[in-house]
Amino acid sequence: MLADERQARIVSEVDRRGTVTTADLIEVFGVSPITIRRDLNDLAEKGLIIKVHGGARSVQTNSNPAFEIKASTNRAAKEAIAATTKELVKDGESLMISTGTTCAAIAAQLSTKQNLTVVTNGAPIADAFSTDTEVYLTGGRRTENHALVGPLATASISQFHAKTLITSVHAADSAGFTTPSPEEAETIKAMFAACERVILALDHSKWGVQALANLGSWQQVDTVVVDSEMPSEAINELKELVDKVVVAS
Repeated sequence: MLADERQARIVSEVDRRGTVTTADLIEVFGVSPITIRRDLNDLAEKGLIIKVHGGARSVQTNSNPAFEIKASTNRAAKEAIAATTKELVKDGESLMISTGTTCAAIAAQLSTKQNLTVVTNGAPIADAFSTDTEVYLTGGRRTENHALVGPLATASISQFHAKTLITSVHAADSAGFTTPSPEEAETIKAMFAACERVILALDHSKWGVQALANLGSWQQVDTVVVDSEMPSEAINELKELVDKVVVAS
């Protein structure tokens, strides 16, 4: 296969799936890692794809990178946020935890807490806890990011009431927070309605970004946990919007 033909197929694959990993492309096209990296560099320079750590995503502004790619992006920030969020949760608390790589890092930290009850729409979140923790996994349609969404998920969530919702978001600005998926938005909105307080985990890369579907407003959030790379201007703005902003060190 000629390079031009292969690159055209790479663009088609990225646009079809939203995101792809380098490993996926190596397997699909049977070429070396060096060749794929060169292809991705060429396509990114032409503006046909956007390179991300571990792969590429579509130039469509509302594409949602796959879980595996997201997990390796801003890892240090997510781990710091996770450790700080753990300190905001008490033993014996009832929680709802949305899916996502930041929430997966938080769940791993919370797994050492005692007597938690957890409701989640994410299989990776449920898997982070031992069998000693009471975990309820919603139904719903599974996305490529391992989220369970849609009417079944929303109906399941409505059967519960929890003390605290822990959630992260795809994008946030002073107007509120958003996600590329309308289905996911409806699922998270149901979680907001089912919980007494909300902790929102927000790494610096999500600030000043907008996506397709509205999730909610800052009036619904009690505490925001940010990483140390969040710009001071953004932190000051958040302090005007919510009761408490915690900077993870």
